[in-house]
Formats: sequence, structure tokens, C-alpha cells
Amino acid sequence: SNASLYEDVRTLSEDLDKKVQKRTNELRDFFATVAHELNTPITAIQGYTSFLLEGSAGPLTDRQNGYLRTMHKSSQRLQRLVTDLSDLTRIDSGRLTLHPEELDLQSLVDEALGAFTGTIEEKGLHTDVAVDSTAGNVHGDPQRVVQILSNLIGNACRFTPPGGKVGIHAAPEDSMVRIVVEDTGIGIPREEQQRIFDRFFRGDHPYVREQAGTGLGLSIARSLVEMHGGDLWVDSEPGKGSTFTFTLPALLQTD
Repeated sequence: SNASLYEDVRTLSEDLDKKVQKRTNELRDFFATVAHELNTPITAIQGYTSFLLEGSAGPLTDRQNGYLRTMHKSSQRLQRLVTDLSDLTRIDSGRLTLHPEELDLQSLVDEALGAFTGTIEEKGLHTDVAVDSTAGNVHGDPQRVVQILSNLIGNACRFTPPGGKVGIHAAPEDSMVRIVVEDTGIGIPREEQQRIFDRFFRGDHPYVREQAGTGLGLSIARSLVEMHGGDLWVDSEPGKGSTFTFTLPALLQTD
């Protein structure tokens, strides 16, 4: 009887695993399809709103300009969501591949930081960038390394109050390059510091809840870092800021 019961439980477990896997694959395919189908209309919205904001279709009133800027920002948020969902499905299915090459880390940091110039100026944030000359070259996928940096720098800018500080530092460490993004922001409670890398997780701090986001960025960033052979972790204290550190393989020097 025990043997028969064990066999029944094992069969039931296998059937359940198959159903869960089938459902997971269906959801993955659904997200991939939705992301693909949304890309075309989002691109059109962004293109036409940019066209209008540039005055190419004639002068705008202040009210019209304000409406269009709101539309453009909303379309950018939607584009980030679609991109995150697409990356997520490709990571899960193993279809996201890296194209590593020799990279100049300083230029990547400058590119990522430059995307937040408006936020930095608007909030009066102080930035401190220090890339050690001996850590200047890394081996990685340029698009994905910028994506990792942009996620961490964007969070630092978003969750740091006006007048605060955001720092990006890099230095060699054995066969890796250690990159640090730190801020003087709201910080992260200890009980949330591992959960922030979980998909769709968002902290309970009121300031976090006020910010737009899906809770996918850090999960994707960690996956991309690990695909490069590195690690990503956080040290933080509420009210005193956060320090995110990740490693990437250094470019091997040959004589």
C-alpha cells in the first residue's frame, strides 16, 4: 500500500511539474508576443511626439507643449516596461546572448551617466566619477554593460533627495573589475536587501511607492552581471544611502 501510494504521489508530482512548465512556457511566449506587438505603436508615439515637440509641425502653446511632454515621458516608461519584459523572457528561455568585446569602462560610465543629466541638474545632485586607469578596459557586451550601469545609476538618482550625492567608482580586483555605484539616498532596510533582486519586488518606503517602476530592473541587472561571470550585491542603511557593487571580467593583458 505504501509503495502504491508513493507511486501515485510521484506520478501526480510529475504531472503537476509538466503542467507548471507548460503554463510557464505559455506565459513566456505571451510576454514575448506582447512585447513585440507593442514596440511598433510605442515607437510611432515617441517619434511623432518628438516631431511635434521640436516644432516641426508648427508652434505650440504652453499647454500643448506640456501635454506632449507628458505623453512622451509616459511612452518612454512604457518602452522601458516592454524592454524589461522582453529581456526577462529571453533570459528565462536562454535566448539572450552576450556579444563580448574589449570595452573602455570610462566611456560606458559617461554614456550611462549622461542619460540622467536632466534629473541630476533638476535635483541639484553632486556626482563623483573615478575610474582607475588600470581598470579602464573590461571584457563584456557594451549594450548590456550600459544597461547594468543605467539601472544602478538611475536608481541612485531617483532615490536620492535633492542636493545629495551619487558616486561611480571602478578599480581592478584580481582578474575582475569592481564597479561601485553609491548614493546618499533613502537607503534600504536590511530585511529588503536581498528581496530587491526578486522580480516585481518593490520596497515599502513611501518614497519608493511614489516612483514609477515594475521591480524588474535589479533582477535583470543581476542576471546580466552573472551572465558576464560577475556578481552584484548591495550594502545599505536606511537614511544613509546605498552602495551597489558588481564585478566584470577585466580584459586580459598580453605582452
